[in-house]
Amino acid sequence: MLKPYFFLHRFSGVILLPVLLLVFLGSSCAQRKGAALSFKGCTNTVQQGFEGSVKEVSGNMMPGPGVIRHSGTGLETDVYIFELTKAETLEKTGADSRFYKMPKTKLIAKGKSDKDGCFRVALPAGRYSVFVNVPGNGLFANRFDGENNVFPCEVLPDALAPVEIKVDYKAAY
Repeated sequence: MLKPYFFLHRFSGVILLPVLLLVFLGSSCAQRKGAALSFKGCTNTVQQGFEGSVKEVSGNMMPGPGVIRHSGTGLETDVYIFELTKAETLEKTGADSRFYKMPKTKLIAKGKSDKDGCFRVALPAGRYSVFVNVPGNGLFANRFDGENNVFPCEVLPDALAPVEIKVDYKAAY
């Protein structure tokens, strides 16, 4: 006699794997409403805006045998949130195109990452450009979208948007 759960047991791998994959992919990119602390060291209670980390990455990041790559070390620095900013409106600090002077677009908010690189910034819903200060060099941003917006990030109503900033100008890829 077949037990009632035989059908589920036989096909559980076929059903369960796609469901778990969808849950994992959906949660890794989703903004979280009223999220609890999810970054080590974050202590403030921002309910809408950005939460994330600033990590400094350096050294050999090329794949290969025997190469140990690390995710970076937390960087305590200022995090600047501007109106969505186009790259062509920025002025570089020098020959190195990775550092910029203060943008001419409106500064919306300024936060600070802690010694572990963790930060949270309260913001209204909208699209913004994110920069971090690298003392002695200027503002750093290394992400651009197809419309040439600098480090674009979006805040949805009642949500925290994850922002991972890798200050990688000392890294070799």
